[in-house]
Amino acid sequence: MSAQNAFESLETALWPTFAAALNTSRHGADVEKYFAYAVLELLHGVLAGEIGGFAIFYEDIRLDPAAPGGWSLALRLASHPPLAAALAGPELPAVLTRLSQAAAARLAAF
Repeated sequence: MSAQNAFESLETALWPTFAAALNTSRHGADVEKYFAYAVLELLHGVLAGEIGGFAIFYEDIRLDPAAPGGWSLALRLASHPPLAAALAGPELPAVLTRLSQAAAARLAAF
């Protein structure tokens, strides 16, 4: 499976739960939390085949409207070789941007 197909599969699996969570959010903190958990799940999927594991935490992920794409990751994530390689390509950043755009749209509704 190509990297693009793998990212699309992970994204497709995330959307129903993520969209439902956004729709039930009551304030901005909920939106930020749901975004972080969706990205956490996505990144765990990206690293699923990695030997030795790598811990990714909720606090490593931020909905960040001021950042390019509307999201930011902790430096330790962005510098982890398998994630750095995925982030250097166009697919993973595009998925993260789509998730952040949906979250930002929900934030604008408050």
